[in-house]
Amino acid sequence: METFKDHFSGHSSNYKKYRPVYPVELYQYLSGLCDSHQHAWDAGTGNGQCALKLVEYFDHVLATDPSANQIKDAVAHDRIEYHVSKAENCPASTNSLDLVTVAQAIHWFDFELFFNEVKSVLKPNGILAFWTYTLATISPEVDAITNYFYRDVVGKYWPIERSFVEDKYKGISIPFDEIETPSFEIKINYNMQDYLAYLGTWSAVKNFNKDHHSDPIDLINSRMSDAWGNAKEQRIVTWPIHLRAGRS
Repeated sequence: METFKDHFSGHSSNYKKYRPVYPVELYQYLSGLCDSHQHAWDAGTGNGQCALKLVEYFDHVLATDPSANQIKDAVAHDRIEYHVSKAENCPASTNSLDLVTVAQAIHWFDFELFFNEVKSVLKPNGILAFWTYTLATISPEVDAITNYFYRDVVGKYWPIERSFVEDKYKGISIPFDEIETPSFEIKINYNMQDYLAYLGTWSAVKNFNKDHHSDPIDLINSRMSDAWGNAKEQRIVTWPIHLRAGRS
């Protein structure tokens, strides 16, 4: 069996608890693009966050991820079919899917193999949609610490694939008829510990920890406390979503 770059299995429960949740307007928009709503596939589903929303709009959702730990932590649903599988190998029939989604994961895929798989399993006029989100904003003081942490503390520990996220997926060529998409954003109320726990789910943080045997969050804890103020106070955390979509 081929190996894959697994940056998330070791902290799948924290990933599930602290990763941002995508807005309902995004799913409503994607549903509105589809001619029918029988079958959807969420590739790189992680803990199934996206799949659980898609099932509100589609009769059946296939959700795949190569990480067995992520799938184990996913929420079961009688209309979601989970598989431990790489995105380049979809367990769906030819021309059977109305929608294929990839939430914050396509930068880990082999683009050519994945797109060929999507071409095979999408129905004529079916939709492929994939998106990423970039750094959150909270306040100028907190944002400055986040940027320092991102670039100066753990910057060299980001996997090379992170460059696709920084480019907002603009450099990925879609072999379908591209659709001009609206803007979306994620907004969540976090206290300081919630936000630091979210930062702790970054793959670069895990790589730093392996190299130094210490938690890089400790290096910004005091500065973040000064910038945040009352650590228990909830603040609005906003992530911009960068969506790409195409029709087969």
